[in-house]
Amino acid sequence: MKKLILCTVIFLLATFVGYSQQANQGSAGVQSLLEKLKSDDDVIRYEGLQALSKLGNVVAPAIADTLKQENGYAKVYAARVLLNIEPENALALNALSEIARNKQEQNSVRRYASYVMALTSTGVNTLAGMLKDEDLFVRRSAAFALEEALENGTFLPSGLRPALYDSLPSLVSALADDDKIVSGVAAEAIHQVMNKDIPALNEAAKSSDPKVRKAAVAMLERLKTSSPAEGLEADAKPGFEEATDKNAMFLHGTLGLIRALRLGGEPVKDYRSLPDAKSPFVIHIVLNPSTRKMSLRKNQFNPYEDLK
Repeated sequence: MKKLILCTVIFLLATFVGYSQQANQGSAGVQSLLEKLKSDDDVIRYEGLQALSKLGNVVAPAIADTLKQENGYAKVYAARVLLNIEPENALALNALSEIARNKQEQNSVRRYASYVMALTSTGVNTLAGMLKDEDLFVRRSAAFALEEALENGTFLPSGLRPALYDSLPSLVSALADDDKIVSGVAAEAIHQVMNKDIPALNEAAKSSDPKVRKAAVAMLERLKTSSPAEGLEADAKPGFEEATDKNAMFLHGTLGLIRALRLGGEPVKDYRSLPDAKSPFVIHIVLNPSTRKMSLRKNQFNPYEDLK
């Protein structure tokens, strides 16, 4: 009997030790992936994002801690993990909203946070409200993110479309913003909505505010006489990245995540030209290095210009 009890105790201890070792190894693996979110390399950050997202709810507590402790891209990518696990995660969306408004944060990170918000319905609603923020940078970021989402609407989850359509009244109001970039990008965003009635725009055309009325009437005329430029796709030739990285007329950064959905997903490289005397338009190129596929389009404003 004593021998049986001893064997049972030894078995239980061995099992416990085995589980403990597995748990420690798992914890170390998660920590290693969390470290990737802090990398300066967008590709490495994205590797961490993908791997952590696949682990699901089991990593949610560790990600929540990262949101509290980190800043910069690490915090934004932690929020992205939570949104991959739970698409409308309130903790993640609140963190992104705080980052976008945080003047102590790098402007590039603040704008990136706004673009991430544009991938959720709640985030789109928050961006619509940000168009009225006192902070000019916040208003610009919201306008840029909403324009990008509307431009790529057919490639986004169908559940986002109602929220994007609901953002149109706020974009109509932004047509009268004193900042030419906010009002101009708002016009570009509305221009993406073809063959749909925009009641807010018709109402604004009757506004008692002459500034609002003038902007709305001009937008209605624009919708009648022109259509959004069609985007093109092409294959990148060898050496394209190296040449574009060195080209002083191109700015590049991390804001290609919405357009990436056209190319099958991230990571991508995002390039935008600077407007010059010859052309008021910006050439927007998003490259997927793994497939060598590029998406090309013309816009009027460059979201990297005020990040310099």
